[in-house]
This record gives sequence, C-alpha cells and structure tokens, in this order.
Amino acid sequence: MAATTKKHFGFWGAKTQAMDSLARAEGLLEMMKLSRADFATPQMLLEEARTLLALKDYRKSLEAAEQAERLAEIIEERYRAARKAMGILKSEIKQLEELGLNASEAQAALDLAKERIRQGTLENGIRIPNYLDARLTAEDAAKQARGIIIKAREASDAVFTAQLALDALRDMEGPITQELMDTVVMAPMDDMMQRSTELIAKGELEEAIVLATQAEEKANGIRVDYMECMRSLESCQGILKNLTAEGVAVGRATQLLDGGRSLLLTAKVTGARDAISRAEKEALTVSNQYRKAVASIESAEQALREVSRTGMVDAEAEKRLNGAKKALADGKYLRALDLADDCRKSASKKVDVHEGLAKSLHEMRQNLENLKQEGVPFADEVEEILSRAEREYEEGDYAGCGKDMKIASVLLGTSGSSGKVPLYLIRERRD
Repeated sequence: MAATTKKHFGFWGAKTQAMDSLARAEGLLEMMKLSRADFATPQMLLEEARTLLALKDYRKSLEAAEQAERLAEIIEERYRAARKAMGILKSEIKQLEELGLNASEAQAALDLAKERIRQGTLENGIRIPNYLDARLTAEDAAKQARGIIIKAREASDAVFTAQLALDALRDMEGPITQELMDTVVMAPMDDMMQRSTELIAKGELEEAIVLATQAEEKANGIRVDYMECMRSLESCQGILKNLTAEGVAVGRATQLLDGGRSLLLTAKVTGARDAISRAEKEALTVSNQYRKAVASIESAEQALREVSRTGMVDAEAEKRLNGAKKALADGKYLRALDLADDCRKSASKKVDVHEGLAKSLHEMRQNLENLKQEGVPFADEVEEILSRAEREYEEGDYAGCGKDMKIASVLLGTSGSSGKVPLYLIRERRD
C-alpha cells in the first residue's frame, strides 16, 4: 500500500513539473514574439511538449518544455545582438553613400548576414536561425566601413585645408599678374587637387590624402617664398636708394635685384626669392663696408688732426689717408677701410710717443728740482742736458730728445732720487 502511494505522488509531481515548465515556456515565447525574432524551433518544441503532456509522458514533456525555454532565451539574446550589429552596418552604408563612396561591399555583407539567418545552424541537433554568424559578419563589415569613412573624412579634410592654402596663395597681392598666377603658379596645384578629389571618389583614400597634402605644402611654400620676395624686394630697394643718394657704387646688387625682379614678373617665385635675397645681402654688405670705411676715414682724419696739434707731420699716414679716400671713391671699400685703419694707427702712435715724451720730460724736470733742493753737485749738468732735450722736443727732434733724456735719466738715476724708467726708453729697448 505504501509503495502504491509513493508511486502515486511521484506521478502527480512529474505532471506538475511538466505543466509548470510548459506554462513558463509558453509565457516566455508569447512575450518574446514582440521582438520579431524567429522562434519557430522553440515553438515546435513547445508543441511537442504539449503533445507529450497529453500522452502523460511527463519526463519528456518537461525536457521539451525546458529546452524550448532555453532555446528561446538564446535566440532572443543572439537576435538582439545581430539586430544591433546589422543596424550599425546599415548606418555605415548610409554614410558611405552620403559621402559618395562605394558601399557595395558593405551592402553585400549585410545581405550575407541576412542569408546566414535564413540558412540557420544546428544547435544540439536542432536547426535555429544563425543570428550568431550574422552578428559577426555585420560587425566585421561595419568595422571595415567605419575605417573607410574615417579615412574618407580625413581625405576630405586634407582636400579642404589644401584648398584654403591654394586660395590664400591665389589672393596674394604682388607684381605677378592674375593670369600668370593662375596659369603658371596655380595650375599644377589645381590639377593635384582635381586628381585628389577623383581618387576619393574611387575609394583610393591614402593616395588622395598624400596628393592633397603635397598640394597644401607646395602652396604654403610658394606663399612663404612670395612674401619673402616682397619683403626682400622692398628692403633691397630702400637700401640701394639710400646708397645711390650717397654716391655709393651698387652695380652688382642692382644687377642681382633686376634679375630677381624679372624672375618674379614671370611667376618664377622660388628663383626670384633666391635672386632677390642675394641682392639684399649684397646691398647690405656694400652698405656695411661703405659705412665702416667712411667711419674709419673720419677716425683717421681725427688722428691726423691730433698729430697736427703737436706740430708733427706724418707723411706716411697722410699718404695712406689719401689712398683710402681714393679707394672709397672707386668703390673699393675694404681697401679703403684697411688704409684708413693703418693711417689711424700710425697717427695715434705718433701722438702717443709725443705725449709719452712730454710726460717723461715733466717727471724728469720734477726730479731735477728735487736734486737742486738737495744740493747735488751735478744738478747744473743735468739742467743743461734736460733743457736741451726740451728744446729738441719742441722742435720735433724726438731722436735727439730721446738721446739727451737717456743721459739725463742715467744721471738722475745715480742720485737715487728716481727709479722710474721713461716710456720712450722702454720703447727703444723693445725696438
């Protein structure tokens, strides 16, 4: 009796489990139908579970109902993922078409994903829609399409910025006529831009970016050269105008400038920049050399005036000064600078000797006065020699003055009243 009761309760328990599982599966499928996924296989399993339940095969009915539930959840999850991936791919296809790019490969991938769904796949021996492979196919195609779109936008940006550079160059004001600017300067770059645009349409995006970038760099380079031409041209013309007004020879710089201006007027911008830059450098060099030579001649003249105030004459220095002035007039500015410097140094040396002798004579005269106060017996002899040296100094006889100062210095030195050696003696010893 007990065994019969136990069997009876086991029978009703299995039935209850099968009915509960069937109810859950039915509710789940009813709810999931809203997602538009293909639940044909779970629905078939559900019908099988109902049949088995009616046949009182509760264990198999339970298994079929649970399998239907699991399979419905799997299909729903994969369906949502596939739908999302395919939606993204559709968006990428739309963007490709809007950009005028070839979307055939992406569209083919979308069609393939749909076909994979229709073909289905076996899952534990049961055929279900192949949402998994459809998702993977759509994701891979969307990724490739996104890469093309990003590269296409990069190419479009490159074309846009390059066009800005070309427009900035075209709008520059200068001596080049608009006709020459368009036909000689702009035409090659306009062709590059046209080819770049055509490459984008063909999907050859890397090549399009390279070409647009080259056009932009070329346009910017020519624009910089053009601006440098205008700056150097104005600067050089101003320098040459000032030099010409001062009577300075500027033949070479003028020739270079004329050549550069001719190149510029024929729209050969880079060559013009180099020629005008050389002209400017030449003009600056001439200007610097000329002004240094003029300043050096003025310094030499001042030095000779200092010599004249001492009553001396430096014929050699005057000869160099005259040579410097002639070289300046002949446009030999470096030669004029060297001669004037030599003149100044020679004249300055004479003035230094004159002042040095004067200082030494003054010191010796003071020492002699000290000797007289001390009553040194040979002070009169020193007085006579020093007076003669002073007369020779006044007459410009520096050689005689030096000899007498040397004698007087020896005598003064023997008295112990002066240990100094006159400047002129130091010079003689060095010579």
